[in-house]
Amino acid sequence: MLEARPAVSKLKQYQPPLGDRSGLRLDFNENTGGCSPRVMECLRQLQPEQLACYPERLPVEGKVASFFGLQADQVLLTNGVDEAIHLVCETYLEPEDDAVIVVPTFAMYQICAAATGAQVISIRTIRRARQPRWMTCC
Repeated sequence: MLEARPAVSKLKQYQPPLGDRSGLRLDFNENTGGCSPRVMECLRQLQPEQLACYPERLPVEGKVASFFGLQADQVLLTNGVDEAIHLVCETYLEPEDDAVIVVPTFAMYQICAAATGAQVISIRTIRRARQPRWMTCC
């Protein structure tokens, strides 16, 4: 039977946030406003077979690079931010490395860093005390 690497076996099980799902949902990196009208119009012009396959990356990376004034080899498009985080962690972290993560943040930073065997160090953000509403008018 196959067994996962020790670093992966030690990972805590991912528990998605189950709180109030109204409003902004940055914990899931969701856009609650939906696609822009321009994106919807472009999608309407595509043929079904164009939506059923991955586009070639290189031409699109070239266009993105040109837009940002970069070389094409400086751009890597990924299938979402989770894949990008995974690739960065797998490419640059070694088991003896420390990965410092400011929390709260996306859970995938911690999961992907820990899966490499790196030591994850979580630093909590400092919250300023809220000013009473009656003081904000002055």
